[in-house]
Amino acid sequence: SKLGKFVVLGGSSGVRDNISIGDGTKLGAASNLAQSVGPGELLLGTPAKDAKNALREVLGISKLPDMIKRVKKLEKKISELESKGNGE
Repeated sequence: SKLGKFVVLGGSSGVRDNISIGDGTKLGAASNLAQSVGPGELLLGTPAKDAKNALREVLGISKLPDMIKRVKKLEKKISELESKGNGE
């Protein structure tokens, strides 16, 4: 792999063979980079991706348990309304 100037690799991060990392790129701790990236990137996760998108994914995943509960309640209400509509 070829590292540019002022590249920062966080602790326990990994970089695949035969890729290039542009000047000033930062790879977060425990992230794994599998493809070449240009200069000035801020990357997180496994596989490494743009930090903004990686953080959005983490936030979205943390909301899943509440969303599942809400969907189940809505499904129950829909089922009750359908039952009433069929004269049951």
